[in-house]
Amino acid sequence: MRLSTERLAHIHEAHEYMMGLEWAIRQTLEEPEVVRRSASVPESVRLYYRRFGGPVVKGRYICVVVKEQENDAFILTAYIADNIKRGDPI
Repeated sequence: MRLSTERLAHIHEAHEYMMGLEWAIRQTLEEPEVVRRSASVPESVRLYYRRFGGPVVKGRYICVVVKEQENDAFILTAYIADNIKRGDPI
């Protein structure tokens, strides 16, 4: 899975609190607690969740949204979530 410079800039701009949490994005992808199909785009978008502690996340989840294509997968965004969104589990 790749994280482009443009997507990382988007994450930092849209979710400023994610700055410095690139390690949590990586860990969420490597060791997710839950993976769901997106309810709005179930054929190609996956949501990876992992709960973290610490002063920023505070027991909530990091959600990493990944677009999967035939020969590629890339991160669309990442953010802190209070709950796991609906969607079919994988």
